[in-house]
Amino acid sequence: MIKAKFVFCCFAGLLLLTGSLKAEEKLLVQSKISGVTVYSDRALVTRQAIVEIKTGVSVISFDKIPLNIDRNSLRVSGADKRLKILGLDILERMNELAFNPKLAELDEKIQEAVDAGKILEDSKNTLIEKMKYLELLKSNSKTKDGENRMSVKEIKELLTYVEETLTETAGKQRALVLETRKLEKKLELLKNERNSIAQGNQNTFKNAEVSVEAPAAGKYGIELSYVIFGAGWRPVYDVRAGASNSVEFSYSGMVTQNTGEDWNDIELALSTAKPYLAGTAPQLRPWYLNYFSFKNKSDVSGLNAQRLRSNSPLRFGEKKLEEEDQQYDKEQISGNLAIASAVLETGRTSVFFKIKKKMSIPSDSNPHKVPVALEKFEAKMEYEATPELSNYAYFKAKIKNKETPILSGELNIFLEDNYVGNSLIKEIAPGKEFEAYLGVDDSISIERKREENKESSSGWFLTGSNKKLSRQFRVIVQNFKKETVKLLLSERIPVSQNEEIKVALGKVMPEPAENTKEGFLKWNLELKPGEKKEITYEYTVEYPKDKTLPLIGE
Repeated sequence: MIKAKFVFCCFAGLLLLTGSLKAEEKLLVQSKISGVTVYSDRALVTRQAIVEIKTGVSVISFDKIPLNIDRNSLRVSGADKRLKILGLDILERMNELAFNPKLAELDEKIQEAVDAGKILEDSKNTLIEKMKYLELLKSNSKTKDGENRMSVKEIKELLTYVEETLTETAGKQRALVLETRKLEKKLELLKNERNSIAQGNQNTFKNAEVSVEAPAAGKYGIELSYVIFGAGWRPVYDVRAGASNSVEFSYSGMVTQNTGEDWNDIELALSTAKPYLAGTAPQLRPWYLNYFSFKNKSDVSGLNAQRLRSNSPLRFGEKKLEEEDQQYDKEQISGNLAIASAVLETGRTSVFFKIKKKMSIPSDSNPHKVPVALEKFEAKMEYEATPELSNYAYFKAKIKNKETPILSGELNIFLEDNYVGNSLIKEIAPGKEFEAYLGVDDSISIERKREENKESSSGWFLTGSNKKLSRQFRVIVQNFKKETVKLLLSERIPVSQNEEIKVALGKVMPEPAENTKEGFLKWNLELKPGEKKEITYEYTVEYPKDKTLPLIGE
């Protein structure tokens, strides 16, 4: 009886174990990338999958996860809160390379280029042989004994034919060389493009296996997110200004990615967060200085012995002494440096630009322009000029930023739909005033002349003990625009940093609006259409005759 019960219990346990194994069903799913948040040097990718799950425990396997993910960043969640997430594991596996139509197209083009190169090479060889034959024909116009086989007329006709044919053949050779050079360049570009795409066409992937427990059979939504390297973005701005006192800023993000997976029809966000920085501020530690104490002073030699005899402390950055000859606390000479880790910042310390429409960014290493926002600013327009350095008037807009931060980046400048150049802009916080330079304007003429350049002596009678330099400058500004413009014009005079050097500002016409202690003279000019204005100023520099004074600003 006991034996029968024992057999029955074993059989029941085996049935339970079998049921448990069946409950842990493994489901391989093909997920779709639904959203990506791009940072400056990486991206947060979110994959979605809808899975038919039976009651109990199942293992859902997300296929073809790229290798270059941050394993510690993996997160999984269920759209249905009843679905219990039990665990997450990562496995690496080989996979057959899927057919890539873009690579196949490039391979075909490369083969065509290679075939064309072979044809060109054959043509070059044919021309070379033809030229050899013509040269041989030219040299064999006479018999071995020196007697002509042809008449003089026939020889002349033959030589004329040979020369013309040689010239024509040489021209064809040059054309073939140029064509070969172009073909080689095309082939190089095709190969570079193919290599760029092939980097992401890898045959080794990771599988993310998620263990879940479902209370009932049905379809469940699962999300898997991870941080992946090989992606980034940078801001670019198109700035447009016209006759009105407004400036239009078109924000764009140049997104680049070579992660090994294409982002097709995704919800895209661009973030200013810096995950490569530690989320916790580094803390300073006390910096102690002390002399080294040695176990055996007799073993110390050379520079170390000198330091020991003179009791000189170890200077920061010097090479450490051998560990066996020193006894010290390492904390006394170095602070504790924070180690950067990938901690995602929250919205409070960064900005997310969520793109309104869905985007597609292939894994091809090429920059793709993504529109972010369009802002229109009321601006105070004026011109700025520094004639000593440049005879151009620079168009400038004084703007107060709105709620959207302006990140440091490249400016493409347009004036009334005409591209005038590019510039750089620094980071501008919301609500902060800033200046944007919008290029030069040839309609404002600026000319700077030196009117006086004298040198004399002062002090003692006749010879004098000091040298005196007199300088006078004239700046002529004229407005050829059809509207009145405001121009801030800046000049400078030298500033003495030695009591023996005397600098004196002479006559200035008109009086500058500002005369700073750094020697800058500034005028706020208002020029009507066609109006011309002149500025003159002079200064003197006096210093001992036996000294040499370089006037670098001249």
